[in-house]
Amino acid sequence: GNYFPGFLFTRGYSYARMIGHFYTSDGALFGLAMEIFTVIVATYVIFGQFIQASGAGDFFLKLGISLVGKYRGGPAKVCVFASSLFGTVSGSAVANVVVDGPITINMMKGLGYRSAFAGGVEAAASNGGQIMPPVMGAAAFLMAEILGMPYWSVAVAAFLPALLYYIALYFMLDFEAAKTGLRGLDKEEIPGFFKTLKEGWFFILPIVVLLFFIGYLGYNVAKSGLYSTLVLVAVSYLRKETRLGPTKMKSALEQGALAFADLGPAAGVIGIIMAAVSLTGLGMTLSSGLIEASGGHLWLLLVLTAIASIIMGMGASTLLVYIVLAMFVAPAITKMGVEPLAAHLFIFYFGCMSLVTPPVALAAYAAAVIAKADYWKTGWEASRLGIVGYIAPFIFVYQPALLMHGSVGEVLLAATTAVIGTIALAGAMAGYCFGSVFWWQRILFAVGAVTLIYPGWKSDLIGLALVAVAAAGTELTNRLARRSEVPQLK
Repeated sequence: GNYFPGFLFTRGYSYARMIGHFYTSDGALFGLAMEIFTVIVATYVIFGQFIQASGAGDFFLKLGISLVGKYRGGPAKVCVFASSLFGTVSGSAVANVVVDGPITINMMKGLGYRSAFAGGVEAAASNGGQIMPPVMGAAAFLMAEILGMPYWSVAVAAFLPALLYYIALYFMLDFEAAKTGLRGLDKEEIPGFFKTLKEGWFFILPIVVLLFFIGYLGYNVAKSGLYSTLVLVAVSYLRKETRLGPTKMKSALEQGALAFADLGPAAGVIGIIMAAVSLTGLGMTLSSGLIEASGGHLWLLLVLTAIASIIMGMGASTLLVYIVLAMFVAPAITKMGVEPLAAHLFIFYFGCMSLVTPPVALAAYAAAVIAKADYWKTGWEASRLGIVGYIAPFIFVYQPALLMHGSVGEVLLAATTAVIGTIALAGAMAGYCFGSVFWWQRILFAVGAVTLIYPGWKSDLIGLALVAVAAAGTELTNRLARRSEVPQLK
């Protein structure tokens, strides 16, 4: 540190002091990060493996098919539905792709979807699993500890942005299906809803128990995860096919141990980073330097942070991206008046979005392999379909009501305008919004969407006006087009 210039300078430390600090301080190698990994993350990794072993993933998939499979673009909507459900308990994008992908991608390809598009749908839908409560990515557990707040508060705050993500994805797929004439599944391919629910309704109980213990009783996250796992084991015995006997449990524990072995070393690395930051005070000096470098402009600091998150995510896990930027950048964002939770969620979101952002995009890569599609095309499709994941973080920084912070009226207004804006954005991206959309209408929909999502009643009124003009123009041009086709049909 004594060789760095300017605000990066720090005096040197002896090896004895560094080693002692790295091993014995509270935030070091065997400190907070290791505790979270060995107690909380390990619990939910095992819970996720038990979910897979019990066949709950298949139930969520069948439930999705029974609900939305018959509608246009049915397989793609099934993918969104199943991934959002499975994501509530897995918190891993790649795991979602591996579980759902072989079925949903092949269903989409069978009905005429392009391979790259099918893979992009699966990657984008699965990536939402990291931001969808109640079980988000491992970084969310660490976030709660760093901020000194209950995990439930983080999960509640993250709900509306995650919902907007899936609403946008659903409507983009619906508009794409309408535009290209893609139909739903045949009737004989769709299982009955009540029959499906009867076969696996008990898989919903562990999720309910998890929400009850964390949200209502206020139990800690690890204990709630353990109780939910025990409930899952108990209810699995209601049917022979889903029973978690000794063999299945042994396999699930082995897979959980292997999955945790991939994550475990990160705890040590994170501990060393946290120890180095606390010893040198680099977090505070760097945050001051970043504010100075951005010229005091919050939007510029946010853009630089988003770019840094995505670039770091190309070679590191979401967890490592989060912890590094939470130590160095989050203090700078909060110094500029942003709520701490909003600042940390901003970093977390862009760390997650790196999984569908080329050139690396691990979730898109996994989906491309299953779809036998070009990796680059799959990655760009996934990032296009997940566009709300890039926009929502900027919005909730400026509009905390999207994080459930504020009065009921403020939250409802922010949610309503954001949903309308999200649907308009889906229409702009798909080039179809309840009818074919011309280029000028797409621009109006896109600008109107952003102004609707952006906070403030003035921007809401402007957004509503732009979307109304675009919608009226779409209806008029499509009506004229239909009239011009009538003589030809006769």
